[in-house]
Amino acid sequence: MTVSENILLVYNNLGYAYVEIGDYKNGSLFIDRALVANPNLSFAWGAKGILNYKQGFYVQSLKDLEKGISLYEQADSS
Repeated sequence: MTVSENILLVYNNLGYAYVEIGDYKNGSLFIDRALVANPNLSFAWGAKGILNYKQGFYVQSLKDLEKGISLYEQADSS
């Protein structure tokens, strides 16, 4: 894993930690930073899906989670 990939992992994990304590604004900020830098991060789409679920955005949550699963399956089959 490269340094830039590690930074994206830190962004995602920090964002998810904010989501877990109910700070959805900062959660979204850091998860989105990871996704803007690399939109193919399956785990970040999962975090985004959980964020949207906790905010009551169920349709968007499902889309995000499905995207994460799809990216994961693509990477797994390579």
